[in-house]
Amino acid sequence: MRSSAPALDALRNLPRSSLLILLTPVLPASSYLTTSEPATPKARADPFESLGRELAIHHSRLRHVPYLPNQGLGTVHGGFLQEADAVIVTICAPDDTVNLARQLAVAREIATLAHGPAVLVIFGETDAVDEMRILDAYANVIRAERLDKRAFEAVAKTLFEARK
Repeated sequence: MRSSAPALDALRNLPRSSLLILLTPVLPASSYLTTSEPATPKARADPFESLGRELAIHHSRLRHVPYLPNQGLGTVHGGFLQEADAVIVTICAPDDTVNLARQLAVAREIATLAHGPAVLVIFGETDAVDEMRILDAYANVIRAERLDKRAFEAVAKTLFEARK
Protein backbone atom coordinates (compact mmCIF):
# COMPACT_ATOMS: atom_id res chain seq x y z
CA MET A 1 0.00 0.00 0.00
CA ARG A 2 1.11 3.53 -0.72
CA SER A 3 -0.76 6.20 1.17
CA SER A 4 -0.98 9.90 1.72
CA ALA A 5 -2.14 10.33 5.30
CA PRO A 6 -4.15 13.52 4.61
CA ALA A 7 -5.93 11.93 1.63
CA LEU A 8 -6.70 8.78 3.59
CA ASP A 9 -7.93 10.83 6.55
CA ALA A 10 -10.23 12.76 4.20
CA LEU A 11 -11.77 9.48 3.05
CA ARG A 12 -12.10 8.15 6.59
CA ASN A 13 -13.74 11.36 7.76
CA LEU A 14 -16.30 11.71 4.98
CA PRO A 15 -19.63 12.89 6.36
CA ARG A 16 -22.34 10.22 6.23
CA SER A 17 -24.17 12.33 3.65
CA SER A 18 -21.18 12.31 1.27
CA LEU A 19 -21.37 10.21 -1.87
CA LEU A 20 -18.63 7.61 -2.31
CA ILE A 21 -18.47 5.85 -5.65
CA LEU A 22 -16.81 2.56 -6.45
CA LEU A 23 -15.81 2.32 -10.11
CA THR A 24 -14.99 -1.22 -11.24
CA PRO A 25 -14.24 -2.89 -14.58
CA VAL A 26 -16.73 -5.36 -16.00
CA LEU A 27 -14.68 -8.53 -16.35
CA PRO A 28 -15.25 -11.83 -18.13
CA ALA A 29 -15.63 -14.66 -15.59
CA SER A 30 -12.47 -16.32 -16.87
CA SER A 31 -10.34 -13.39 -15.72
CA TYR A 32 -11.45 -13.44 -12.07
CA LEU A 33 -8.57 -13.85 -9.69
CA THR A 34 -10.45 -16.06 -7.25
CA THR A 35 -9.25 -19.04 -5.28
CA SER A 36 -11.44 -21.45 -7.26
CA GLU A 37 -13.65 -21.56 -10.33
CA PRO A 38 -17.17 -20.19 -9.80
CA ALA A 39 -19.52 -23.18 -9.58
CA THR A 40 -22.92 -21.51 -9.88
CA PRO A 41 -24.39 -18.65 -11.90
CA LYS A 42 -24.65 -16.64 -8.68
CA ALA A 43 -20.94 -17.22 -8.04
CA ARG A 44 -20.23 -15.84 -11.52
CA ALA A 45 -21.86 -12.50 -10.66
CA ASP A 46 -19.79 -9.33 -10.60
CA PRO A 47 -17.04 -10.05 -8.06
CA PHE A 48 -16.88 -6.39 -7.11
CA GLU A 49 -20.40 -6.50 -5.64
CA SER A 50 -18.85 -8.15 -2.59
CA LEU A 51 -16.26 -5.38 -2.35
CA GLY A 52 -19.09 -2.84 -2.46
CA ARG A 53 -20.85 -4.61 0.41
CA GLU A 54 -17.66 -4.55 2.52
CA LEU A 55 -17.13 -0.84 1.83
CA ALA A 56 -20.78 -0.06 2.61
CA ILE A 57 -20.25 -1.39 6.13
CA HIS A 58 -18.01 1.64 6.68
CA HIS A 59 -19.78 4.22 4.51
CA SER A 60 -23.45 3.65 3.73
CA ARG A 61 -23.80 6.17 0.90
CA LEU A 62 -21.82 4.12 -1.59
CA ARG A 63 -22.71 3.63 -5.25
CA HIS A 64 -21.11 0.87 -7.30
CA VAL A 65 -20.69 2.01 -10.91
CA PRO A 66 -19.17 -0.60 -13.26
CA TYR A 67 -17.52 0.42 -16.53
CA LEU A 68 -16.60 -1.48 -19.68
CA PRO A 69 -12.83 -1.16 -20.19
CA ASN A 70 -13.19 -1.23 -23.98
CA GLN A 71 -15.74 1.62 -23.92
CA GLY A 72 -14.27 3.82 -21.21
CA LEU A 73 -16.35 6.30 -19.25
CA GLY A 74 -19.74 7.43 -20.47
CA THR A 75 -22.11 10.20 -19.46
CA VAL A 76 -23.46 8.14 -16.54
CA HIS A 77 -19.94 7.80 -15.13
CA GLY A 78 -19.34 11.51 -15.63
CA GLY A 79 -22.52 12.31 -13.74
CA PHE A 80 -21.53 10.13 -10.81
CA LEU A 81 -18.03 11.63 -10.76
CA GLN A 82 -19.48 15.17 -10.65
CA GLU A 83 -21.62 14.25 -7.65
CA ALA A 84 -19.04 12.12 -5.83
CA ASP A 85 -17.25 13.38 -2.76
CA ALA A 86 -14.73 10.52 -2.97
CA VAL A 87 -13.85 7.80 -5.48
CA ILE A 88 -12.49 4.28 -5.23
CA VAL A 89 -11.25 2.91 -8.56
CA THR A 90 -10.37 -0.74 -9.08
CA ILE A 91 -8.14 -2.38 -11.64
CA CYS A 92 -7.96 -6.12 -12.12
CA ALA A 93 -4.68 -7.13 -13.75
CA PRO A 94 -5.61 -10.04 -16.03
CA ASP A 95 -3.31 -11.92 -18.39
CA ASP A 96 -4.76 -9.80 -21.21
CA THR A 97 -2.53 -6.72 -21.49
CA VAL A 98 -4.93 -4.97 -23.88
CA ASN A 99 -7.71 -5.12 -21.27
CA LEU A 100 -5.29 -3.91 -18.60
CA ALA A 101 -4.20 -0.97 -20.75
CA ARG A 102 -7.86 -0.01 -21.21
CA GLN A 103 -8.50 -0.18 -17.46
CA LEU A 104 -5.45 2.00 -16.84
CA ALA A 105 -6.68 4.57 -19.36
CA VAL A 106 -10.01 4.74 -17.51
CA ALA A 107 -8.21 5.05 -14.15
CA ARG A 108 -6.12 7.96 -15.51
CA GLU A 109 -9.26 9.71 -16.72
CA ILE A 110 -10.98 9.20 -13.36
CA ALA A 111 -7.94 10.66 -11.56
CA THR A 112 -8.32 13.87 -13.57
CA LEU A 113 -12.09 14.10 -13.03
CA ALA A 114 -12.29 13.26 -9.32
CA HIS A 115 -12.62 16.32 -7.10
CA GLY A 116 -12.27 14.60 -3.73
CA PRO A 117 -10.16 11.81 -2.29
CA ALA A 118 -9.39 9.14 -4.90
CA VAL A 119 -8.06 5.67 -4.16
CA LEU A 120 -6.75 3.10 -6.63
CA VAL A 121 -7.15 -0.57 -5.70
CA ILE A 122 -5.20 -3.04 -7.85
CA PHE A 123 -6.10 -6.73 -7.85
CA GLY A 124 -3.70 -9.29 -9.29
CA GLU A 125 -0.18 -9.05 -10.70
CA THR A 126 0.98 -5.46 -10.53
CA ASP A 127 4.31 -5.36 -12.38
CA ALA A 128 2.65 -4.17 -15.60
CA VAL A 129 0.68 -1.56 -13.67
CA ASP A 130 3.90 -0.22 -12.12
CA GLU A 131 5.45 0.14 -15.57
CA MET A 132 2.51 2.17 -16.90
CA ARG A 133 2.98 5.03 -14.39
CA ILE A 134 -0.66 5.14 -13.27
CA LEU A 135 0.42 5.14 -9.63
CA ASP A 136 1.59 8.76 -9.91
CA ALA A 137 -2.03 9.88 -10.39
CA TYR A 138 -3.23 8.54 -7.01
CA ALA A 139 -2.21 9.50 -3.47
CA ASN A 140 -3.57 6.20 -2.15
CA VAL A 141 -2.88 2.85 -3.80
CA ILE A 142 -3.81 -0.53 -2.34
CA ARG A 143 -2.77 -3.89 -3.78
CA ALA A 144 -4.51 -7.24 -3.33
CA GLU A 145 -3.76 -10.57 -4.94
CA ARG A 146 -7.26 -11.99 -5.38
CA LEU A 147 -10.90 -11.08 -5.76
CA ASP A 148 -12.18 -12.79 -2.64
CA LYS A 149 -13.88 -11.98 0.64
CA ARG A 150 -10.65 -11.87 2.64
CA ALA A 151 -9.09 -9.35 0.24
CA PHE A 152 -12.26 -7.22 0.16
CA GLU A 153 -12.39 -7.12 3.96
CA ALA A 154 -8.72 -6.11 4.10
CA VAL A 155 -9.23 -3.32 1.55
CA ALA A 156 -12.23 -1.93 3.45
CA LYS A 157 -10.40 -2.05 6.79
CA THR A 158 -7.32 -0.41 5.30
CA LEU A 159 -9.38 2.43 3.88
CA PHE A 160 -11.68 3.09 6.80
CA GLU A 161 -10.11 1.90 10.03
CA ALA A 162 -7.39 4.03 11.59
CA ARG A 163 -4.28 2.15 12.64
CA LYS A 164 -3.67 2.02 16.36
